[in-house]
Amino acid sequence: MMTPDERLQFLDQVINDQLREWGYAPVNVASYVATATSGDYHTQAIWDYDTNTVYVDEVRVLMNDDFDSGLDTANHEAVHAARDKEAGYNAGADDYVATGIEFGLPIDGEEDPRAYGPGDT
Repeated sequence: MMTPDERLQFLDQVINDQLREWGYAPVNVASYVATATSGDYHTQAIWDYDTNTVYVDEVRVLMNDDFDSGLDTANHEAVHAARDKEAGYNAGADDYVATGIEFGLPIDGEEDPRAYGPGDT
């Protein structure tokens, strides 16, 4: 079983390999504790355009027995990062559906992202 540090390094590799495959520059990947930072008890990871960083929750991802969920989250945040890099700014949520379709990716576990309308992500 991987340690939390090994998991963070692995997620860094997964996210940045995906971004490079799509033609985008890499991002930083760092750990944080969502509850200590924002009082958020549900978030596994967040993308921050201003710091060019995907922040991964230590408890829900790096120390969780269900690491598959963390990998899904990493892919999800990579899409946010790619969309914002494509737009050149912190794009709104309505833009993400179009991005998922553009990149041919499932959104929120659905097989066909075209099933979503604006704001449904």
